Amino acid sequence: MKEKQIILKVPAIDREYEVFIPVGITVSGLRQLLVDSVEEITNGQYIASGTEVLCLKEQNIQLLDEKEVSVYGIKNGDTLFLI
Repeated sequence: MKEKQIILKVPAIDREYEVFIPVGITVSGLRQLLVDSVEEITNGQYIASGTEVLCLKEQNIQLLDEKEVSVYGIKNGDTLFLI
């Protein structure tokens, strides 16, 4: 599976992470993977609400759950917001 290295910003806890994301999965799958990862690495400082969305800073758009990540043309170094 192809991966891209991105910056993940999580405004709720004022943190950002450099992470590799798979681009061959759906946005909903990626969102869940990122939410679970952030919850784990923050030892509970970040608690999922169940209503999170992913936004792509470079295109100023919200990613749609049913689409594959690859359709957004995410490049290495792009920034995703977990809101």
